[in-house]
Formats: sequence, structure tokens, C-alpha cells
Amino acid sequence: MSKTKGQYSLAILTALLLSLNLVSPLADPDLWWHIVIGRWIIFHQSLPQRDFWNAFSDPQAIWRAYSWAPEMLFAWVDKGWGVEGLILLKYVLTFLTVGGITLCLIQVAASASAGSIIALISLPGLINHLSLRPQVISWLCFAVVFSVAELSRRGRVKKNSASIAVFLSAIVWANSNITSAIGLIMLLAWSLPASTKIKQLITINNLRLPFLFILGTLCTPYMGGEWLTFSGKAGHPLKLITISEFAPVTLYQASALLGLSLALIIYLIRLQSGRKIPIHVNLLPGVFFLGSMLVGKMLPFALIINAVVLASIWQEEGSSRSGSILMQNLQVLANKLSKTPSILTIMVAILLFLGSSGTAWKTLKTPLNDRRILRNEMDYLLKHELPGPILHSFGSGGYVLYRLSNTEGTAREKVVIDGRTNVNSAEIMSLANEAYYGTNKWQNYFSKVQPNTVVWENNSPLVEILKLHPDWELKFQNKNVASYLLGESGGAVFVRRSAENSHERKQ
Repeated sequence: MSKTKGQYSLAILTALLLSLNLVSPLADPDLWWHIVIGRWIIFHQSLPQRDFWNAFSDPQAIWRAYSWAPEMLFAWVDKGWGVEGLILLKYVLTFLTVGGITLCLIQVAASASAGSIIALISLPGLINHLSLRPQVISWLCFAVVFSVAELSRRGRVKKNSASIAVFLSAIVWANSNITSAIGLIMLLAWSLPASTKIKQLITINNLRLPFLFILGTLCTPYMGGEWLTFSGKAGHPLKLITISEFAPVTLYQASALLGLSLALIIYLIRLQSGRKIPIHVNLLPGVFFLGSMLVGKMLPFALIINAVVLASIWQEEGSSRSGSILMQNLQVLANKLSKTPSILTIMVAILLFLGSSGTAWKTLKTPLNDRRILRNEMDYLLKHELPGPILHSFGSGGYVLYRLSNTEGTAREKVVIDGRTNVNSAEIMSLANEAYYGTNKWQNYFSKVQPNTVVWENNSPLVEILKLHPDWELKFQNKNVASYLLGESGGAVFVRRSAENSHERKQ
């Protein structure tokens, strides 16, 4: 087997193994509004310039569908194959992303076995963040850009190849997700030489890749207008910490603990090596990891950074491994893997596949987590034609919008709030939070919306409040005690008594 074929084979096996174990049923509330926007784009054959789906958004404000490409893909798959197709797409997207990152690690480590080992060690940390969302594509783009920056720093890649890879990655990233600024920041920092002299810092060679990256981000239907959207959202992670993806993470979370472990391993090896390393190369991975502890959404990028740096150390230290016991053990394992006959490798891969297939089969049979996604609640609401306006929480807004929309992406009723943080006003976000946590100001949200129907998660105190309130009647509740304790509780549907009487008379 040739070296190139061996690299691809190991990357495929690694990606397959990780994908089978990392993918879980669809539970991300943001997927659904992405599908609605994708429907609208496909039907109208154009991109929206304004928001058409949120009842309290500014009708005059510019709104950009910066994830238009994956949104169209999601909508197309949903139309043809429903949730079964979406879960298969999640597997495919996970496989391509994990496989692509593994290939990057193989290239940086200059060893198929070493790159695969590092992938198996580090990429399971993505499990808490892995969902069918455009941001998954940005992880792969980031891995490519950062790997190319590291290979360029060491003079291990041709300039033309590096330029093409960075430029194309920037195009894909900018048309999929709004976080391309993260790639630019790391590219600028990693391209700097070990010098404090301005003349040596600002050179064509140092700025070539960052310039091409910026140029790539301008190749979008909005011609780079996404940068304006990003500047408006830059402060959201610090303002909206009640949203789970923006909330700080703790070391109780396996992903954070794994990231910290990788960072510590890197610094220990660096200390043992005694090599002279540019200060920004030494500090940035750790600084970025600490930043990701403040904003959990950034943790996958920190994990990828540490994985690429560890792969680079592997190649850099050569056969000596700097006397590090860890690196020596990894080298022994990698050598054994590289010398393992291909037939034995295939047999081991089959055994691992069979061991993981049970989890995958269960996920395929139950593609939607309806204890997190309020499918049964919305089924009841639509079947009984309950009157609007409909009140819901921030987390369920995306799915409510999906169920209220037709195949053209047009909603019969605008939602009160949804996962697009740049269209929700600060007032609505605050009122929704007050209601969700059942504070003494919970009624302010109701006064603002004047709802006749409420669909709400069971794990919010508001459900128990409404059960005791004379104006509201519980019509449906999907409650599972075991899942309730895990925070996956299903939801409840309430109708205003006066509205129900009026609705019955009309029928």
C-alpha cells in the first residue's frame, strides 16, 4: 500500500469510528430555522435582505442569511427525506469534517499513524458541540487554515499550494458561517515571525496568507457584508451568557477537561524540549483555550488548535521525542500501527465498527430527540388548530417556526423569538428569560406578546406556574420523569381559557 493510500485509509477508518460514536439524534433547536431560511432561498431563488420570520425584529434593519449554502442543503434534504435524511446528513457531515481534520493532522505530523492517534485522542472533545449546523463546516475550514499556517511557518508547504488552500477555505467558511474572523485572527498571529521589529513583522510574505483569506471571505453573495453582521454580533457571547452555547464551561465538562489536558501536555513537552519557540507560538494555544472557557462555542476551535500543535511537535521533535515519556509511548504505538499488516488493520477496523454500530443503529431508528425538540407538543397544537399568538421560549423558537412554515419558507405566524441572536431585541430576550426562569416578572413577557396559546419546556418553572393560574388551561403535557432529571423533559401546551371558548364557538 502506498504512503498516500495508507494515509487516506487511516483517515477514513478514524473518521468512521469517531462518526459512529459522536453522532446523536437531532436535538439542536437552531437547525429548524436554518431549514426555513433554506426553503425561502430555494423558492425565491435569491437571498433575503430583511427578516420575515420574527414578530419583534426591526423591519427596516438589514439581515443577511450568512449560512445560505448549508441552509439550502438542509432544506433540500428535509424536503426529500425528512428527519431520516437529516440524521444521515449529520453522519455524512460529521464523517467529512472529522476525516478532513484527521487528514490535516496526518499532514502536519508527517505520519498517518501519529495523526490518527492524535485525532482519536482530541476529536472526541467535539461531542458536546456536534450538531447539524453550519458551524461544523467552519471547524474543518479552521483546521485546514491553521494546518497550512503551521506548515508554512516551518517551510513544509509550497507557497502556491498554501495560498490556494487558504483562499478556498475562506470562501467555503464565509458562505457557511459567520465565524471566519477566528480564522483570520489565528492566521495573522501564526504568520508572525519571532521578531519585535515592525519592518520584519509587516512583510509581503507574512501578510500573504491573511490577505488571501480576507479576499476569500469577500467572495459571497453579500460581497463580504457578513463582516458587518459579525461586527454587530461580536459582543453577543458576553451579553447573552444565558444561552448555552455562549455560557462559560467548567472542567466538569469532558470536552473542557480534554482541552485542558491537551494544553498541559503541549506545554510539558515544550518545557522538556528546550527549543527556542516564538512567544506567540507558545502562548496563543493556551490563551485561546482560556478564552474558550469563557465562551463555550469556541471550545472546538481550541481543541483543533491543540491537536494541530501536538501533531507539529510530533514531526518537529523527530526520533528523539525530547526524552518525553509520553511522546516515546506515542511513537512506539505509531510504529506498531504503521507496521501492522493491512489485513490485520482491516480486521480491527471491522471489530471496532461492529462495536459502534449498535449506537448508530439506535440513532438511525430514532433520529429525533423529541424530549428536546417539542414535536409532540406542536403536533397537538396544529392538530387541534389552537389559536395564536403562540408564546414560546428562546430555545424552542426555531422548531416552532419550522412547524408554522410552509415549503416556501413562509410562516403563517411570525415567531416571538428564535435562535437568531441578531434579530431578537434585548427587551424580548430579557422578557423571555424572566418567564423561562419563573421570576416574579414572568407576566411581562405575556403582556408584551398577548398570547392565546403557550408551548413551553417542562424543565422551566413557568409550566407549574401556569398550571396554577386561573387564566390558563393545560391541554397537553409530554413528561418523562427519567429524562426530566437529565434536562430532556419534553413540554406542555396551554390555552387561554377565554380564547379557547371563543375558538370553540367559531368552530
